[in-house]
Amino acid sequence: MLTQVKYLSSKNLIVAKWDESLDEAYCKMRKHNIRHLPVVSDTGHVLGVISDRDFQRAMQNDGHERFYFKDDDTVREFMTWPAKFIDERVGLSQVCEIMINDKLSSLLITKADEVTGIVTSEDLLKVLQKYFKEQEGSKLEGVKSYLYSSPVGEIAHLLSASGI
Repeated sequence: MLTQVKYLSSKNLIVAKWDESLDEAYCKMRKHNIRHLPVVSDTGHVLGVISDRDFQRAMQNDGHERFYFKDDDTVREFMTWPAKFIDERVGLSQVCEIMINDKLSSLLITKADEVTGIVTSEDLLKVLQKYFKEQEGSKLEGVKSYLYSSPVGEIAHLLSASGI
């Protein structure tokens, strides 16, 4: 498995302009089935990121279970800024550490100060899923056996038995 973030990041960035309406940016995100949009200035400089959570925070409810954005709400009002960047040669372990410590769901990837991609928590979960699939069989059984016989397994069993 290749462990540098450049092998994992999404390369074809779909971006939102900082003065774009929330409705336009949200439609763009939904059309491309993504959860993060890098936000750029009028000159193309990356300023931040707007995520599905930011859109949820901005949504208004009309009282009849219909949601909408105010007409004058723009991306710049709800985006997360400043943008967080990481060099494409950084290892996935360090990427995970940064995302966990800084409570981020995405990082923008750079090569020589140029934004080349984005990596998200979903991308990292796909790597973890692939790892576990590769480990199925004897190694995974050994881990399961250890976990079930360890204090962690005992605690999990007690919590499960108590309905938690």
